[in-house]
Amino acid sequence: MAHKFRLLETGFHPAVFNMGLDEAILDSVSQGNCLPTLRFYGWIPPAVSLGYFQGLQEEIDIEACKALGIDVVRRITGGGAVFHHHEVTYSIVIPLGHSLARSGIIDSYRILLAGIVEGLAELGIQSEFAPINDIVSAGKKISGNAQTRKKGCILQHGTIIVLSLIHISEPTRLLSISYAVFCLKQKTHSSPCIPPLLRLSQLA
Repeated sequence: MAHKFRLLETGFHPAVFNMGLDEAILDSVSQGNCLPTLRFYGWIPPAVSLGYFQGLQEEIDIEACKALGIDVVRRITGGGAVFHHHEVTYSIVIPLGHSLARSGIIDSYRILLAGIVEGLAELGIQSEFAPINDIVSAGKKISGNAQTRKKGCILQHGTIIVLSLIHISEPTRLLSISYAVFCLKQKTHSSPCIPPLLRLSQLA
């Protein structure tokens, strides 16, 4: 079934602009001023986005981010802190009454992430939805996503990693020690992080 959407490709912008525009789109769709909207964007400079319920001082090393020229911003969605650099980021906003909207959280992620899975397949990348809100390829996470329901709409945004140039030690410089240790455990045990979709060897 075809769905009418407004498609926006807004390019690369600072973190505050990116998160502010997502909220502005949410307001516009909720007021009926535009179609449901799918947006693609990037980040310049690199940034760390903080989940809505996270404590800034507990999760982020502000001084390390400043020293490295990395923006810090809070999302209106939940979840953990995310480092944004070499990735494709998207957001999608639909009314709660839209045919793609689901009341259950897992079903909602499943149907909205199906489009990303299909798009990756067209690029020759086999992937699948991994509840609650991830996409994995060859058993490794390649996309993380977050969602909120406000003003009669669903706003979901997420990342698809394109290239990983960051060393494993780098997150510990940006995140607090306790949170960084948790992330590293996740990457090395039950939820391994991605093999980059584009490896350094392919750039030579």
